[in-house]
Amino acid sequence: GDPTTLTISNLVVGGPVNTTNTLFLSNMQTNTPLHIINGFALTNNGIVQITNSFLEVDGLSGGISQIDGTLKIFPRARVALKNTIINADATLQFALGNNYTPVIVSNLTLGGTLNVTDGGGLTNITYTLFNYSGTLTYNGLSVASVPSNFTASVSTSTAGQINLIVAGIAPTANFTAAPTSG
Repeated sequence: GDPTTLTISNLVVGGPVNTTNTLFLSNMQTNTPLHIINGFALTNNGIVQITNSFLEVDGLSGGISQIDGTLKIFPRARVALKNTIINADATLQFALGNNYTPVIVSNLTLGGTLNVTDGGGLTNITYTLFNYSGTLTYNGLSVASVPSNFTASVSTSTAGQINLIVAGIAPTANFTAAPTSG
């Protein structure tokens, strides 16, 4: 049967140069988290991909969530982090759409690069990427890629939220006519 608890003290996901180590949290459902009591480090050459699963980091004993690698938030993912530092060299990938839930964070330092994919039903609305309590240190989250028929920009103007404003691109007419008169 399904596990009733998945609890560990600390987790580090990373790899040496020219390698990649990936942790897939896939289809574990969202009621039993991979529960990390203290600290979580996603370092260079590390990838954590969460799909239909729950990652929870308590940050006890001075533990933090430090992200320097690639964090992929896919459909039906739940993520709750304490004292989180997302550094400039981190890559975040969010699959936005109908089955997206914002990441819950306390005390967020945010930088890095954002890639957006269509998680099913992506449209031109504002998506909340992070709901945070406590402090925010915003070092710039640059949008690197979005599906070709959209544009996106990050907004920190709503207290307690990091939002992504997604806009559709209107198609442009491109045609020629002959004859042009008469």
